[in-house]
Amino acid sequence: MAKKVILGTIAYTAVTFILGATWHFVLFKDLYAFLGAYNRHEPIIPLGFISMFLQGMILSFLFQYVRRGTAPIREGLLFSYIMGLFMYTLTTIAFAAKTVVSSLTAWFAIQAAFHLIQFTLVGLLLGVIFGRKRAIVGNTEAQ
Repeated sequence: MAKKVILGTIAYTAVTFILGATWHFVLFKDLYAFLGAYNRHEPIIPLGFISMFLQGMILSFLFQYVRRGTAPIREGLLFSYIMGLFMYTLTTIAFAAKTVVSSLTAWFAIQAAFHLIQFTLVGLLLGVIFGRKRAIVGNTEAQ
């Protein structure tokens, strides 16, 4: 099971890093600048990477305990959407409560789109990585 947690951690980190960098620094760079939400001229990439890695480790670790193992993709998506909603409350709603953002509507919308894409991809990958649980029947394992 440790191998699956490691693979889940790597998958989450890769998806989040690639999507996050592309989303925030390329595709919607001007919108985020307009919103004024991020004011550090040079982001500290290693801190962001460590944060993503830890998030991936926690999500992958927890997923192994909440799944039933009968429909891995569906379970991966459901778990990921729940965790994504939790993350949205931290990274978007709570952030907006303490930071001046030029348009709350635009902020909530762009962040919702980001998290929806992020956690859909993560949920699919978790489902594939963890797959179905193995049931032991007699002396053989059934998939």
